[in-house]
Amino acid sequence: MTSSHRTSRFVELYEILQRHYRPILPDPTRSVFELLIFGCCLEDAPYERAEDSFARLQQDFFDWNEVRVSTVRELSEVFCDLPEPGEAASRVKRVLQSIFEATYSFDLEGLRKQSLTQAEESLRKIDGTTPFTIAYVLQAALGGHVIPLDRSTLQVLELLQLADPEEIKQGVVAGLQRAVPKAKGPEFASLLHQLGAAYKVNPFAPGIRQILLEIDPNCASRLPQRRTFGEVLVATAALQSEEDKRARRKRGRRPSKTAARTSVKGAADTPADVKTPKKRGRPKRSTQTPPQQSTSSEAP
Repeated sequence: MTSSHRTSRFVELYEILQRHYRPILPDPTRSVFELLIFGCCLEDAPYERAEDSFARLQQDFFDWNEVRVSTVRELSEVFCDLPEPGEAASRVKRVLQSIFEATYSFDLEGLRKQSLTQAEESLRKIDGTTPFTIAYVLQAALGGHVIPLDRSTLQVLELLQLADPEEIKQGVVAGLQRAVPKAKGPEFASLLHQLGAAYKVNPFAPGIRQILLEIDPNCASRLPQRRTFGEVLVATAALQSEEDKRARRKRGRRPSKTAARTSVKGAADTPADVKTPKKRGRPKRSTQTPPQQSTSSEAP
């Protein structure tokens, strides 16, 4: 695909997304730190669910330090509405721990004084950040012309053949930023993220499939297909058969129950360095006839 053709397709994508979604721009009142935590919630998730999860973090915990010392399991309960609560909880906890260990506070306002290159390098040093959360902070807080792309959005772009496998692996799609003006970057990023998040939640939803076909009518063969009831039965039977084979192989490696009981009993009753005394039976009676004493007396 030539660069001009790809650019025209991105422009067409932008126009179609404008007809189906309304842009949700970042909250300008949030600090750099808060935008980073919100980005951890927003990755691969719809905006409404991310906002609810972010609000629960602030309501259910006394402060960010209490969030930091909470377990991933506890945070996953707060993120229960997100498509991947465990991953979001891990991101938030690791980010908080890394920032606290570096500054003993939860303040990243110093990034506003750095260049975009320096700020990006600083964000990469924070454990738990991802290409999506870094790009989200650069765009939402620092005014950088970047388009945040998470795995769901990249999957949609690959489905539409707007990104090749190598770009999907690196998380960077060539020509995307050139196709959209900087002033329209946050709006386009929001619309594209909404499409990716909706696809993540339910790739079989008729509305999502309709939008994808409107963008690329040739993607019908690449859309995920539901398995029929017969295919589910066949897959289940194959899985059960494989489990039975593994169970039989595992049983074949075990010693017999009799041998196991004998071995265990012997090990428990008889130590290895102690000899078992031989059983003493009743002495055998001699079969020989004892010599008879003479009863006759000798003559003087």
